Amino acid sequence: MTCHELIEGSIVEKDAATGEHGAVQRKLFVYIGPYDQRPGGRRPGGCWVATEVDVYFDERNTFRPDVVGWRRDRVPERPRGILVMAP
Repeated sequence: MTCHELIEGSIVEKDAATGEHGAVQRKLFVYIGPYDQRPGGRRPGGCWVATEVDVYFDERNTFRPDVVGWRRDRVPERPRGILVMAP
């Protein structure tokens, strides 16, 4: 399976993730997972965290980062669908 990103107006083909990639991504998500909750309490919280989602920056750039996050004080609801980043 291949994936694609739109970079500076060109479609760029990317190889599918490997097992090693998935293992590192999982470990990273476990590490930052405590931030993916409301702030307060014993854990840090205060962010929304997601993996492998399309993020639309503008008409020439759509990326699929391995892990992406937003601060809840700036984005009050969990982003859904194709995510649009304001300039």
